[in-house]
Amino acid sequence: MKSPCLKYFNGNKAVSVDASKNGLGAVFLQDGQPVAYGTVSLTQTQQRYAQIEKELMALIYGLEHFYYYTYGGIVTVQTDNKPILGLRKNLVIADALSRAQSTTDNFVEVLGQEATVRINLLTQASPTKWEEIASLTGDDSEIQDVLLHINNGWPQKKKKKIAAQPFGIFKKNYIPQKKELFAENND
Repeated sequence: MKSPCLKYFNGNKAVSVDASKNGLGAVFLQDGQPVAYGTVSLTQTQQRYAQIEKELMALIYGLEHFYYYTYGGIVTVQTDNKPILGLRKNLVIADALSRAQSTTDNFVEVLGQEATVRINLLTQASPTKWEEIASLTGDDSEIQDVLLHINNGWPQKKKKKIAAQPFGIFKKNYIPQKKELFAENND
């Protein structure tokens, strides 16, 4: 790879990942241009994993490989795996890198180890799932106390002990719905 192809890092974070039968590929992108590349070959055992496991391994590999760029910030992860993303995208660079054979095996086996990955996912819950949420939150006395204070106001004096007190610092993030309580994440 020649250096004129690479761009200097400016803070816009995107990691493009892909997995093939024999390897994983990841590209750290800025405005669609590569900043850094990473590839790794899979062991014979890893090659027998299901494709979705390889794709998730590629995601974890990409985030770990570009740890110094991605840690502590918001990162856009691009993948062409429908079960993971739900949308089909053309990721030519990551596709090619995942199929390129690496001669070194410097990737630590991630499956079986605990990895923390923050993923924001918006899904449409089924009516039965909403009923289950309503039933469980309706039976929870702490959540009902939080709902009571959201609807009727929080106590002015912080010294007054209430069950919902630990939740008071996030009171602006709560979205009450009938008997359910949702929290909005505003990192």
